[in-house]
Amino acid sequence: MYLGDGFVVGGIADLVDKFRAERPDARILLTRASDPSGSGAAEGTPQHPEKVIRVS
Repeated sequence: MYLGDGFVVGGIADLVDKFRAERPDARILLTRASDPSGSGAAEGTPQHPEKVIRVS
């Protein structure tokens, strides 16, 4: 699923190549937003902020 047309600049070809090479179960791309209420927010933990535990 690709919903990042608003923040992925320059296309997703490199991201797809990396995804295919690494073969993860899933990948989530995030970007900061001045008002995340319109698009949601991802939450990590203080110990591992790079690991998403909840998306709201």
